[in-house]
Amino acid sequence: MEKAEQPAAEMDKEVDPNDAKHEFNTSITLIERLHQKLHDLINLVLEESDVGEVTAVQALLIYNLGEHEIMVSELKTRGFYLGSNVSYNLKKLVKLGYVRQVPSRHDKRATRVSLTSQGYKVRKIVEDLYKDNIHRILSTCPLEYQEIRKAGEVLNIWDQFWAQELLEHRKPRF
Repeated sequence: MEKAEQPAAEMDKEVDPNDAKHEFNTSITLIERLHQKLHDLINLVLEESDVGEVTAVQALLIYNLGEHEIMVSELKTRGFYLGSNVSYNLKKLVKLGYVRQVPSRHDKRATRVSLTSQGYKVRKIVEDLYKDNIHRILSTCPLEYQEIRKAGEVLNIWDQFWAQELLEHRKPRF
């Protein structure tokens, strides 16, 4: 419900900071738990598909690369990759034959990455998992599409808030 749609009595009611802190902590814990469960599920599906040498983090990197050929430096800035070590994972995926890495035509110091046919197979595994999950969530869980969309909007606002916080905290303080 939008703030403007809330009843006036609810809007005038002050939020208890302890309640807000509890809900904030619960949300953070759930986000972390969901992220870990997604990794666990992807690892299981990869093992079932005989792709045990690729980790969930690497599979998500492959999935997010998709049809793109992009600069390595763009992986983080475009939000394609969230992980501890892009270089390590890319090097491993190139070595295993899932990703091709070629020097940029314009800047020989930079490299571009794209998927190989083997990489597309892993991407399809993750894509099929997502499609199955979406279908099962909408058909068996007490969630509707609008609730999923709204959750995404809320998480996007939270993402933007923390991005702004990072900028504020990185400013020189004199």
